Amino acid sequence: MPTDDPALVDSVPIDPPARRSTSSPIDLTDDSLAPLPSSPVGTPLPPVVQPLPHSPNDNEDDDMPDSDNDDDMSRTSGGALDTTYGDDVEPAGDDAASGGAPVLRRSTRTRGSYRDGPAIARRLPTEGEGHATPALFDDPVPLVANRGSSSNYHPTQRIHKAFIADIPILQDSWDELNNYAFLSSSVLRDALDPALVDELDYRVLSAKTSKSKYNEDNPDWTTATQGPFQSEYWRAMETELHTLVEEMKSWTVVRRTPDMNVLPSTWAFKCKRHPDGQAKKFKARFSARGDRQIEGVDYFETYSPVAQWTSIRAMMILASKLNLVSAQCDITAAFLHAKVPAHEKIYVHQPRGFVRGGSNFVLSLDRFLYGLKQSPRYFYKYLSERMENQGLVPSQFDPCLFLSKDLIVLCYVDDLLLYAREDAIIDDFIERMQKDEEVILRKEGTAEGFLGVDIKRDGNKTTLTQSGLAKRVVEALGLCSKYSTPCATPAEQAPLPRDLSGQPASGTINYASVVGMLLYLCGHSRPDIAFAVHQCARYTFEPKRSHEAALKRIGRYLKGTLDKGLILDPTDDLSVDCYPDADFAGLWGHEDPQDPHSVRSRTGYIITLSGCPILWKSSMQNLVALSSMESEYVSLSTACRDLFPLIDLIKELGGCLDIPVKDETNLHVRIHEDNVGALTLGKLEPRRMTLRSKHYAVRYHWFRTEIGPRNIILQKITSAEQLGDIFTKGLGRVAFQRLRKQIMGW
Repeated sequence: MPTDDPALVDSVPIDPPARRSTSSPIDLTDDSLAPLPSSPVGTPLPPVVQPLPHSPNDNEDDDMPDSDNDDDMSRTSGGALDTTYGDDVEPAGDDAASGGAPVLRRSTRTRGSYRDGPAIARRLPTEGEGHATPALFDDPVPLVANRGSSSNYHPTQRIHKAFIADIPILQDSWDELNNYAFLSSSVLRDALDPALVDELDYRVLSAKTSKSKYNEDNPDWTTATQGPFQSEYWRAMETELHTLVEEMKSWTVVRRTPDMNVLPSTWAFKCKRHPDGQAKKFKARFSARGDRQIEGVDYFETYSPVAQWTSIRAMMILASKLNLVSAQCDITAAFLHAKVPAHEKIYVHQPRGFVRGGSNFVLSLDRFLYGLKQSPRYFYKYLSERMENQGLVPSQFDPCLFLSKDLIVLCYVDDLLLYAREDAIIDDFIERMQKDEEVILRKEGTAEGFLGVDIKRDGNKTTLTQSGLAKRVVEALGLCSKYSTPCATPAEQAPLPRDLSGQPASGTINYASVVGMLLYLCGHSRPDIAFAVHQCARYTFEPKRSHEAALKRIGRYLKGTLDKGLILDPTDDLSVDCYPDADFAGLWGHEDPQDPHSVRSRTGYIITLSGCPILWKSSMQNLVALSSMESEYVSLSTACRDLFPLIDLIKELGGCLDIPVKDETNLHVRIHEDNVGALTLGKLEPRRMTLRSKHYAVRYHWFRTEIGPRNIILQKITSAEQLGDIFTKGLGRVAFQRLRKQIMGW
């Protein structure tokens, strides 16, 4: 229908179609659902009239026709649907085709009160009817909880059990919403394409999994370059590239060809901290993606040793006894000292943020980068050759211990620990390594803070602490609140079973991460928590609520002893003492009796040098012992595996330091055993055995052939004096603190 005012067509917007009521099922035979009549090209559209505003005195409902005429839809001329929301349009006059100006009329309905429900009346579907989908511009369907009362809203329809039974979502208890482990496991199983992961923002990966390798000390690219320490990390990247390009000549930029196997590159950022947690240094490492290398194609051998902490503690004890001076050194860009052999070709993408020449150019490596699987092996071979050139010989019992008549060097990858009688000897060695061997060696002071362990030396007494790591454990367990009270022992007296029927872990803590930190802590400076930590470490891959509670108990114990550590105060005599112990079938009665693990015994022992702990262990025995004597004998045999190499190491160190260790009167070796049966069996001749010990003769009798030639004394000790008891079972407060005093010194 044309209009006399063309400006009206241009100025008034076209409103959406009129809303249909959903109070009754859709009638497919309704003429109101007929399509709009088509118009020839160029024919003007019917006029659109803007609805009039409401009057305060109106009693009609703007949103809905009368509830008694739900299927009655207002129409314009021609049968088309009205384009207004709630007002009907009729042509003026008696003839709809007269072309008169359209007028508005409203549907009539008596407005109810707020007690009668919403203004838009809907009814629930009856049996046999489907659930009508609301139109595009409809309001959402009201909640079922708001439909239960009988009123004029839908006076005859009520919620019945049959209706709820037809809707599966209303029968779901949604218990998994309270199970964080269920939700996290569902997310973790949804793997991402590795190519997509490289391009995703770090927050996307954080949403996919609660476990991330990035943290405040190891930030990702976005955090490092846009975070609060962005200037420090950008400066560290520039320093790294200056070392690689200008000083080391690590690569050659070449044009990429189709036959090249180009590895991705990445930046690794690290905030090094002092043992007390304060920031020490910001580092940026340009690395290759070694995870993309293929074994047998890109690399072959990867073995590379590191110094044993037994050797490090032995040197600390001997340095305290002999008043040796020490120094800690770091090798700058250690892996890049090793050159790539001529028969190997390694190509890597250019560093992010410093691309030159476009993506068609890649790096052909002349030296090994961090991240390559074979880099540690080639660096160890390079360093060993340089050490031997300077007159140092590798130890027969620790490949990373290098010895000479006046200098001892311990190598832990690129961190060196040097001991000598005078500072001049150490300074001369550093100068020769830099000048003659072209090793970029930087002195970082004395051996205080080696590998994250705070080492304080006061006369002959040396204290090893890791308060910063202990604080991180407490924070990771959520025990920083004042309501988290410390406890006197790290473990309960009852053993920690598998708890197969127990509740799954809540997932509020990263169980594996906390166990990893605790293992590093108890293996270096806190032997007092070794038993408790190794109990929890058994269940890293399937923790329960009870295991999380055991971890938190360790955290509460650490909270009360944050500033404590291992005190090395050697005695005047040079003696090696071993204290093996066992807990026979300690889990019996606490686990399923049909489970073979429930009858396994636990081995625990500690070895001391001049009264100072040098090695300790707590672990389950591999075989099932048939008696307490057998379990003790197995523990004795296992302890000798570590004792004999340690004796040889001390003799080797004594030869370099002019200590008369070869004389049995100066070096005393004793094994303290509290089980009479194991003690008697251990003292028998090598080929002699009893009927009850015949079945484990081959595996555990071997050490008896070394007892006599090494002049080892195997002697009886009371259970109260057995230091190994703290590594086999949970003790009460009095017994635990008594043994801790003898081992830790506090």
